[in-house]
Amino acid sequence: MGEIIYEALAQYITIFFFVVMVLPAVIIFCGYLIYIVVMCIRELKKK
Repeated sequence: MGEIIYEALAQYITIFFFVVMVLPAVIIFCGYLIYIVVMCIRELKKK
């Protein structure tokens, strides 16, 4: 019985770690890439 509880806790901790640590980093990185593209388009329109 203890092993089943341990496995469930380990799975939830892994999901929690992914949501708290990895997901925000991916969102920030995507936002940064979009920012770079927008700034490049603005610079090209100036010329």
